[in-house]
Amino acid sequence: MDTERLLRLLKENRVVFIVIGASAFPAYGYARATLDFEDVWKGRIKAKFGSTEVYFPSLDDMIKMKQAAGRAKDREDLKYLRKLRAKQKAHGRRC
Repeated sequence: MDTERLLRLLKENRVVFIVIGASAFPAYGYARATLDFEDVWKGRIKAKFGSTEVYFPSLDDMIKMKQAAGRAKDREDLKYLRKLRAKQKAHGRRC
């Protein structure tokens, strides 16, 4: 699924949303490389948000996104995410 198709589906279904991060840059005439949606989609995992199953980025993709953001809160998140990844790898789980 490409990003434009996703946005079109959200609008067609009257979902309230906002485009953020580097994906919002073109609205201001600027574009830069970001973690590609299709790459994130390929690595997605299914998990529950409350009682609803939805897709989330893989742990490796979450780490890439936090590294790219580089804010203080992202650096703190990275400490936890890297420990979690090491634990998962030690148990032979996909990250």
